[in-house]
Amino acid sequence: MISVPYLSSLIFCMQLVMASLNLFTVVMLVLSSLNSIFPSIFCLGLINSSFPPPSPSPSPSPSPSPSSPSASPSPLKDDDIGFVARLIHRTSPQSPFYNPLANQEDMMAKDIHISQQRSVYFSQLTTITKGETNMMVRAPMMSDNFLMKFSIGTPPQQTFAVPDTGSSLIWMQCSPCDKCYNQNRIAPIYNREKSSTFSQQLCVNFYCGGLKYLTCLEKSICQYNLSYEDKSMSTGFIARESFTFEANDYFERTTLENIDFGCGTRNIDGSGSGVPGIIGLGNDRVSLIRQLNYPYFSYCVTDELIDPRGWIHFGSAARLLGRSTPITTHTSFYYLSIEGITVRGEEEEVNLPKEFFDYGFVIDSGSTYTALYNGAFDALIEKVKSMYNDEAEKFGKYELCYEEISDVPEIVFNFKDLDFRLNDENTWLRAPNGFICLAMFRANKTSIFGMYQQRRVNVGFNLRREKLTLKNVNSCPDDDDQD
Repeated sequence: MISVPYLSSLIFCMQLVMASLNLFTVVMLVLSSLNSIFPSIFCLGLINSSFPPPSPSPSPSPSPSPSSPSASPSPLKDDDIGFVARLIHRTSPQSPFYNPLANQEDMMAKDIHISQQRSVYFSQLTTITKGETNMMVRAPMMSDNFLMKFSIGTPPQQTFAVPDTGSSLIWMQCSPCDKCYNQNRIAPIYNREKSSTFSQQLCVNFYCGGLKYLTCLEKSICQYNLSYEDKSMSTGFIARESFTFEANDYFERTTLENIDFGCGTRNIDGSGSGVPGIIGLGNDRVSLIRQLNYPYFSYCVTDELIDPRGWIHFGSAARLLGRSTPITTHTSFYYLSIEGITVRGEEEEVNLPKEFFDYGFVIDSGSTYTALYNGAFDALIEKVKSMYNDEAEKFGKYELCYEEISDVPEIVFNFKDLDFRLNDENTWLRAPNGFICLAMFRANKTSIFGMYQQRRVNVGFNLRREKLTLKNVNSCPDDDDQD
């Protein structure tokens, strides 16, 4: 027999359950209605057993991975990570390519050829972007002008790569190889089997689409396939790894985890340079910038003849100095908004109109020299000749040369909202024949703003606002000899 008080409590509790009152209300009503402690506890026990246990709070959804189609640069917070990497010119004694006996004429000829071929590549990609053709195009030739030194894997394996704003995919030679080229004692080929942080990215985890060089194969392997104008090529699969940049006087050692990159297992080096790989800084989702969701980066290189060097700053470490001009970032590379070129002599000033640059003007860290569309290049040469009375010479691709220069006309790139004056050191070079020649060359269509014209210039990319900052400096930020 159940006593009446207990039966009353049971009936009361069941009524509460049926009414689906919340726990707080149940406690208050029970405590105010029952005269004994035990019936109250009995009632609460019934309520707890009548409702299912509360579902655990859902874990926060991961942010879109940088390799997902929807990933886009997120706002940079004050505490976001930033880091700095050293840039080493191939002619520097600190470079693994350093060769004091190298033929200067051959090196300059190679730089000119690469700059002009990269202009062709950008022109072809522009045509594809406009929907005028679906053809496949070869990637720009592999420039080895400046190198980044870093380590890959755990434990770190030291290596080098070319930073390139004209391409996006990061890729490295990756052993075991089906076919790998000799890295000319630059560094041992990265061995994925010796790294505890290496993992292959399958198509189920990595968006293996939207880019012409990515293909999802059987077993969900995401293959990449890049070919270059100089007959170089790299083929492999997408993987994930840690990249480490060493400490310097300004920033601590930085390790970037879970970076997607191309693990190149079949590679050909058509140039013979032996560069281990590429650090893509373009605007496609696979680039280092887009993977890190960094809206800012900047670089600055010196103009020393003996030991040219520089720094590249990422994230919160970026230096955005000087005035800015709009850049277009809806393509994989960075178009500048140029409105013309001004040639300023002692007594007159002549402007080259915007129409000369209808094929675009790209800023490119992979091109040594500025290359101008044929019409703009011819007009520029004629304007300088008409303002400068000394006798001009032409030697092969060096189309405007003088024995010496003094008070030569000034050249200004008229970008939107920014008139950028080229100093003499960035406008002229001493050619192999001893003459002083214009350090710009002709291009068939798309014009390029090359690295020679960016020396001792702090170049800042503000991708959040789609702006490029340019500022002439006496010495590069973080340079060892900085005052």
